[in-house]
Amino acid sequence: MFPLTCIISYTMAVLLGHVNAWFPYISDTGTRPPESCVFGFLLGIYALICAKVVHLRYRQVSIYYTDSNRNALLITNKVGLFIGWSAALGIYLVANFQETNVLAVHLVGAFLAFMVGCVYMWVQTIISYRTSLLPGHSHNYTRLRLFLTVLNTLGIIVFLVFATIASGKKPKDDQHWGPGSNGFTEHVVSTLLEWVVAFIATGYFLTFAKEFHKFELQEAKLNFLESGSNFELGGKSTEEIPPVTINGIENY
Repeated sequence: MFPLTCIISYTMAVLLGHVNAWFPYISDTGTRPPESCVFGFLLGIYALICAKVVHLRYRQVSIYYTDSNRNALLITNKVGLFIGWSAALGIYLVANFQETNVLAVHLVGAFLAFMVGCVYMWVQTIISYRTSLLPGHSHNYTRLRLFLTVLNTLGIIVFLVFATIASGKKPKDDQHWGPGSNGFTEHVVSTLLEWVVAFIATGYFLTFAKEFHKFELQEAKLNFLESGSNFELGGKSTEEIPPVTINGIENY
């Protein structure tokens, strides 16, 4: 979903002349309409997918180790859930609060998405090293997660350095920053790293796929609680009618 979002919004923004084709910031490709509408819609869906993956990962570890008396692991897992949902919220804020409209909220969202998202990767990497008995666990995937996390962290640090340098040299219309402009090289390095870091985070989520294939999520079961009412149904009270289960839902 995320690559599709970037490709569509970038293509629209470049074709409409809203950004320079030389690696604009991801947010710049979704600032002006009509691409902002597509950017907000698709990135919002991606944020919800991320939130769901975070929850599935939490449930996977929580249920498997619930009776293990490994309190430190279970607490870390809960912390990971909160951090992961915060990062997903950040993505949603970036999607719906464009930098040219509500910059403060957009920056908060970017901080949650990138910085807090990086913390989530560290938490899950630590959990991965401590859950070797988890069905589908792979030492190779655990090492891959560590590699992606370190790479993501270094990318963010270098991105911040070059973005800070470039911000002091940017022209008034920085969305059309082009070759030959003062500070353009630093700008391209920072924007390129932003794209790389974002795609690394997406790739990190994909490493859960192998483990996710080792469990199934059943439909939620709905049970009506007894209210003490003798509401009549066809001449009989609900207390006299046994429940009939259909697709996991008890019906009277």
